[in-house]
Amino acid sequence: MHRTTAGRRPGFTLVELLVVIGIILVVAALALLLIPRFQDKQKASLGADKVQQHLLTAKMTALRDRRPSGIRLVVGADGYARTLQYIQLPDDFKGGTLAPDPNNPNQVVIQDPTGVTDVTGGLAEQPLWPVQPGDYLFLNGGSTPYLITGVNAGNVLQVQPSPWTNGVPPAPTVNYSIARSPRPMAGIEDVQLPQDVVVDFTVYPLTGAPRSLMQPETRPDGSLAYDILFAPDGSVLRRAGASGKIVLWIRDVSRDDAEPGHQTLITVFTRTGLIAAQLVDTGSPNPYSFTADPRASGL
Repeated sequence: MHRTTAGRRPGFTLVELLVVIGIILVVAALALLLIPRFQDKQKASLGADKVQQHLLTAKMTALRDRRPSGIRLVVGADGYARTLQYIQLPDDFKGGTLAPDPNNPNQVVIQDPTGVTDVTGGLAEQPLWPVQPGDYLFLNGGSTPYLITGVNAGNVLQVQPSPWTNGVPPAPTVNYSIARSPRPMAGIEDVQLPQDVVVDFTVYPLTGAPRSLMQPETRPDGSLAYDILFAPDGSVLRRAGASGKIVLWIRDVSRDDAEPGHQTLITVFTRTGLIAAQLVDTGSPNPYSFTADPRASGL
């Protein structure tokens, strides 16, 4: 009988293995060199995508909660915003009896013997108090807003202008409300843009106009609040929504200012809430030309 031997698959030689390992090492080395450069070139686009996504999330939050919600752009002294905060508009503050201070025409006190109404919310940290400077007091269903400039423990509020009429303090009333300004949403961390990527509020040197086009609100301390607050129907509220659109200029500040590929415009159409991304039109006297038509991205 003849014994048949099973066919054997020849193995790799040592030289072949070394060649394969060498190729893998070369490819890995090239990847380590090229991927960071590719990512560096994409930083501005990634930052613009991040801003657009968080604006859309804030818009969806307003629809879900049936409460005005949005994004606050934290702008530094250099005119750059590197941080985004989720914000929401709380309900009006009410309760107890509002009485004038007979010795101070710009001060009122909320009286509540039960202790239920407390402008501090029983919290030690003033930034967490339910009533904050910058909120507005309305009396007896009137339309005159009294700006709250200071809040003290003991339910004492400083207001401007004085609610006194011809030197006569108003009568105590339970018919009052405090319209509170948007607050950062509790439990949600601030959003940081990629390194060197900013929302730029400085002046564009070729036109002398601000890069990011939106109407900020002035806080009692004189600083500006760059808030984009969506209503449940998607439209933009408050002063930022007074214009037809908000344009945010996102760019990589480590790159040349003339490079179009490292800057993007995010446009929010304030009446519809549409959020679009467009290129900066560096070849035109109007760098915002692509934002004229919400259907044209320029990308």
